[in-house]
Amino acid sequence: MAETFPSITENEWLLMKVVWEKGSCTAADFVSGMADVKSISAQTVRVMINRLVKKGVLEYEVDERNSTVHHYRARYTEEQCIREKSKNFKDAFFSGDGSLMLATMVKQEKLSKKEVQELIDLLEQSREE
Repeated sequence: MAETFPSITENEWLLMKVVWEKGSCTAADFVSGMADVKSISAQTVRVMINRLVKKGVLEYEVDERNSTVHHYRARYTEEQCIREKSKNFKDAFFSGDGSLMLATMVKQEKLSKKEVQELIDLLEQSREE
């Protein structure tokens, strides 16, 4: 990972979900993928793609048959981005205190028995490591 992880806005995150799902996208793929999620113009989607390329979050290859078509791929996995967003959130709002962040979130959510058990399992696994 890069030393300073790029910041991804909420709308850019929606765009990234499209490429994480498909693996590789053209601008047209992004536009159609975003149409299912949010009403954003094709021009705005293209601007967002360019920003993500400049930030180093997306990379692309030019199509061999049509030089006006680019095939975009994510440079970071969804898991890497979630991990970084979570760390930034924890640092910004909980002074880096992970237990306070987790406790706050657990208190705010209505968790099923299965979700509670998954959290218990994760905590036990964390203790063993």
